[in-house]
Amino acid sequence: MNDLIGQEVAGFRILREIARGGMGVVFEAEQVSLGRPVAFKMLHPALTVDRDFLRRFECEAKTLARLNHESIVNVIDFVEHNDCYFLALEFVEGETLTRRLRRCARQRRFFSTAGAATIVWQVAQALAFAHARHIIHRDLKPDNIMLTSRGRAKVMDFGIARTLGASTDTEAGVRVGTPDYMAPEQLRGQAADERSDLFSLGLIFYEMLAGCRPFSQADLLRSDPDVPAALPWDEGRMSPGSNRVRPILERLLAFDPVCRYASANELIEDMRERLGAEFLGDEAWTTPPKPMASEIVEEAPPQAEPAARRVWSRRLVLVGGTLLLLALLLFAGVIVYHMRQQGKLDATMANFQGFIADSQGRTTEAETLFLRAIDVDPAVAHYWRDLGDFYVKYGQSEKAIHYYRKTLELDASDDETSRRLKALEVGTTATTQTAERSP
Repeated sequence: MNDLIGQEVAGFRILREIARGGMGVVFEAEQVSLGRPVAFKMLHPALTVDRDFLRRFECEAKTLARLNHESIVNVIDFVEHNDCYFLALEFVEGETLTRRLRRCARQRRFFSTAGAATIVWQVAQALAFAHARHIIHRDLKPDNIMLTSRGRAKVMDFGIARTLGASTDTEAGVRVGTPDYMAPEQLRGQAADERSDLFSLGLIFYEMLAGCRPFSQADLLRSDPDVPAALPWDEGRMSPGSNRVRPILERLLAFDPVCRYASANELIEDMRERLGAEFLGDEAWTTPPKPMASEIVEEAPPQAEPAARRVWSRRLVLVGGTLLLLALLLFAGVIVYHMRQQGKLDATMANFQGFIADSQGRTTEAETLFLRAIDVDPAVAHYWRDLGDFYVKYGQSEKAIHYYRKTLELDASDDETSRRLKALEVGTTATTQTAERSP
């Protein structure tokens, strides 16, 4: 990565590295033609091996480049250089919400209720703007919210967003981000929608007020949509005035998506009514964003058919209905095929991210990701072996033996796993016999 410092790539001069994440490395760069700073994100090489992924990602980058909103970090360009792929993004002076929360934790002082509500309001404006254009974020977390030096929250990294209503092969990069801020339905591998983004926003809102998230990943995986969420609420820990926003948080953090706000605009309206200028200041009167007229496709009103054509119309409807049914059956077959292919990509990404999380010491997240890979594509033997290796590393022999045995069920010719299993079984037996002989 250091070899890129000082180089010019497709009209962008790379100045310094500023961040790393699961999607790649982010540099500060200068757009030479305009002399302006940009954030220059290089996609991780493991992601760019898949040409289909690159095609999908480039298509989404073009879509996201049209998200021109004051609370969204704008996409400027998508470029290729020497088999490396880069996203040029608006450069934002400030800090991530994650860094601010860490500083708050050190000082044991968290956001005021008004301060947290203003950030949530601004993020909700960004989500409403994107959702109105059928784009969801799906990886909303404090790392993806910048707090500018002028006091505005800006959402970034829509890079793994899904374009709603498009073909299933646009679902590149699902579950690449940390599961800590995912909605329950996302953790279970179900489809995400606008309400999933709102659940993530609720987790962030709560953390700004209390200094911790209200639910663990295990809590969310075990959650029952039919049972209302029991939101932890310690008034001594929460910021003063937080009871004013408790009803908002309870709706945002409902386990059942049906019980959440139906849209970001509905959240905005509720915040305006409950909090108003007292908490949000001038922000309370910001008009919720709506798509431009050019972005809305209007259908022409239906016109009555002449009587002479009605018989032929009925016949055409019958023939058309038959053809439509055949087309739908064919389309369903294509969708099933793409879902299977997408599942393989999802499993590969989850397994890969598990290794990254483990290397960075995030063991709980790593375990969740390894398990997710198996859940999505259980027929791949090496996913089971990788999880067995993970448990060996952390001294959980019984679990490791279980996953090694499953590996061999799927691939009996895996001599290396067989050797590891035998060594582990011998060691476990010896330990048990020693314990039994001990007085």
